[in-house]
Amino acid sequence: MYIYRLLDSKKSVVAVFKHYKDALQFAFESDQDYTIQRFNKEPNRKPTQKMLRTVLFIESVLDIKCESDDFYEISDFIAEYLDSAKIIWEEAMSSYDDSFD
Repeated sequence: MYIYRLLDSKKSVVAVFKHYKDALQFAFESDQDYTIQRFNKEPNRKPTQKMLRTVLFIESVLDIKCESDDFYEISDFIAEYLDSAKIIWEEAMSSYDDSFD
């Protein structure tokens, strides 16, 4: 089985997708240039600490729960919800800063 990774210009992994069309859609809708790379799925791959911290951020901002500990499912979760969480967080911080003016 293949998995598709999105790489940024520095060749860092941005997201991982199960389907090519999902990776292509994410890349197309983004304002950055990405490279899509196909590779074999590694069994029992564990998520990184950075991924787990990102999941905690998303869960706290959006009040949703990621029920998986699978690297690829967590990557899909992050790809789906991170932009929304960032927007809500930035709006909340902006409102907080405005209250002191």
